[in-house]
Amino acid sequence: MKPLADEEQILRDGDMERAFRESEVPEGYHLEWCADENWKVGGDGRQCRRTFCNNPAVAALKRSHHHGFRWWHYCELHLYGRKIENGVVKFRRAIAAIRELAS
Repeated sequence: MKPLADEEQILRDGDMERAFRESEVPEGYHLEWCADENWKVGGDGRQCRRTFCNNPAVAALKRSHHHGFRWWHYCELHLYGRKIENGVVKFRRAIAAIRELAS
């Protein structure tokens, strides 16, 4: 079994705030948690779709399928860097810092 990457281990340990602080951000940007419109909270009683994972799903990703879409359900360990906060699935986004114009 290969060792986990540092950030994946942090996420697995459930320390999202530490992962947020330790992420590299380009100069002139900062990270913010934003709502992800393609995800919804709730597993509808399903299991995580990740191969060999039998954990209960906590959120679902809206994936295109033919002419519509399907919900793919994932457990807390497989949210791909996202977190659930106040009933909303969120992801980190790099936001350009607003620079004050010199007068």
